[in-house]
Amino acid sequence: MNVSIQKYLNQFLSDKLSLRISTLKFYPVGGGSINETCQVIVNDQTKFFLKVNSATKYPNLFRREKRGIEFLKDQKIFRIPSVIAHDEIDNYQVLLLDWIEGGLKTERFWGKFGEQLAALHQITNTYFGFEEDNYM
Repeated sequence: MNVSIQKYLNQFLSDKLSLRISTLKFYPVGGGSINETCQVIVNDQTKFFLKVNSATKYPNLFRREKRGIEFLKDQKIFRIPSVIAHDEIDNYQVLLLDWIEGGLKTERFWGKFGEQLAALHQITNTYFGFEEDNYM
């Protein structure tokens, strides 16, 4: 992980979340087609999900993603991670989220997922699309 981003996270987590940091570890995870994605583990216990990409290539990507995440969270249909931080460091932008541990994808899981997805699609608006352009 980029040294500037490591310093930023160390300072941010210390100042804003009052975490006394002795170790900060980064483990790459899949799922990021245009982003570098990793699990961040603080002091071998507190976990976060971190996304990093180019601030110049995809301007405001994470600011807009933050708004979309907050919209989904406000619907109270799915369990959605909280946005801990989003910022620009050097030529990078970062989005730090709560870590949600994955579970087994059982038949019950898929049934509940389908019901929740259907409920999400019942939300209507007076116009098509989201309230701002984004990268979806």
